Amino acid sequence: MRIPCLSCVLGVVMGVALATGAAKAAAPAYRCELNGATVYSDKPCGAGKQTEIAIPEGPSTADRAASLRRQKADEANAHSMRAQRERKENKDDAARKKDDAERARHARLCAKLATKIKLGRADLYPSGARQLATRKARLHRAEEDYAATCGKLDALK
Repeated sequence: MRIPCLSCVLGVVMGVALATGAAKAAAPAYRCELNGATVYSDKPCGAGKQTEIAIPEGPSTADRAASLRRQKADEANAHSMRAQRERKENKDDAARKKDDAERARHARLCAKLATKIKLGRADLYPSGARQLATRKARLHRAEEDYAATCGKLDALK
């Protein structure tokens, strides 16, 4: 006894399944008016007013395939947008950290310059005339550095 090829058997089985499914999809439905109530059925009504309703078939194979393609494209687009957003957030975080570090460095520098000025003012007067000019020049440079780097000097007076 010869066994038929597998693809031939599958082809026949699939054809029968599709034909059965198509027949079910194309089967009419009925709306019946029985004793003032509306009833829907897949069989004709025995008594009362009966209306045959055509049930539209589902989407075609081409429509389903197009829908699947759109869904995959939308998923890919969403993935791309998510990755792009994450890259931007990481870049923004890195920039924010860099700015925070720069502000902290600037604050430390200003504190160091302010300390230098305060110590220079305190050390200014208990010195001799020759040291006084050197210390005044050093204090003046520190005040200029502070003004150029940190802004107004009024906060230190």
